Amino acid sequence: MNESKESEYEARFDYSKGVIGATPGSWKVFAWNQLNKRTTELVGRLAKGSKRVLIVGVGSGGSLSNYGQESVVQKLGIDINRKFLLNSRKKCEPILASALHLPLKEESIDLVFFELILHHLKGQKSLEGSLKEAYRVLGDKGKLVSVEPNSLNPSGFLMNVINSFHSYSTLLGGSNYEFSLTPKEIRTALSDFSTVEIMAFSYIHPRLPVPVQRSILRHQGFLMKRFAYFAWMLLIMAKKHSAKL
Repeated sequence: MNESKESEYEARFDYSKGVIGATPGSWKVFAWNQLNKRTTELVGRLAKGSKRVLIVGVGSGGSLSNYGQESVVQKLGIDINRKFLLNSRKKCEPILASALHLPLKEESIDLVFFELILHHLKGQKSLEGSLKEAYRVLGDKGKLVSVEPNSLNPSGFLMNVINSFHSYSTLLGGSNYEFSLTPKEIRTALSDFSTVEIMAFSYIHPRLPVPVQRSILRHQGFLMKRFAYFAWMLLIMAKKHSAKL
């Protein structure tokens, strides 16, 4: 089966700065370090006791950098971007494959973690099919986890507007096939799963000055209580429960 033009684009994609106001490196480093730290802790906690963990869209293995899950027997990392995948070799077992066609047996995985990739799959028109593949490879009571940009946040909304013209790479340095998600469409896409939880995960943003980000971190608990669905990043957790007699 031939890859779509969207997935071919993503397989070659590399991030650029964009032409609209290059963001100071310290702002980006602070935001992404905070996000990776929280994600690493989250996945490490959820993977406790798992024998096989699959990271879809592993890229260079960002959130696996400090991921010391001794109880996990095997970490598999899947991506369609060969250049990024090569950088993840020391952190997982890399597999060059599409999320739409996972080269794995049914019910062979305990935890599937989508590494900031669902919003890319939406742009590639393969979100629903990829989630069905994840469901297929997950064992009974297996967990699906993802952290994704939120289209109810101004940043996510702007991403979708710009990429309706496929201009995100030129203007802001991201992929032209990134489209943030709403909680409602996430729940619809995950309808095969028995339980789905969506909650705020991070409010800081790499285009904000570090002092502003620090201030947001100090008030993040309040923001999560009052403005849960307006976070920059949403945490998505779903559980598979096979209907076996």
